[in-house]
Amino acid sequence: FESNKYLFMGDYVDRGNYGVEVLFSLLVLKIAKPNTIFLMRGNHESAQMTQLNNFYNEILIKYD
Repeated sequence: FESNKYLFMGDYVDRGNYGVEVLFSLLVLKIAKPNTIFLMRGNHESAQMTQLNNFYNEILIKYD
């Protein structure tokens, strides 16, 4: 795992009903392996797109 590098290319928050879990999982991986995991921000990681794609509502429903 350490010898490989992983690049995630964005748009994490529009992954269906599990956008929050996808984002949290990737952030945990980044914290655990900062020199191995690389995250790029996609166009859906903006305030307008998160509301349009129901990510904002998903957070409110799941975590109030």
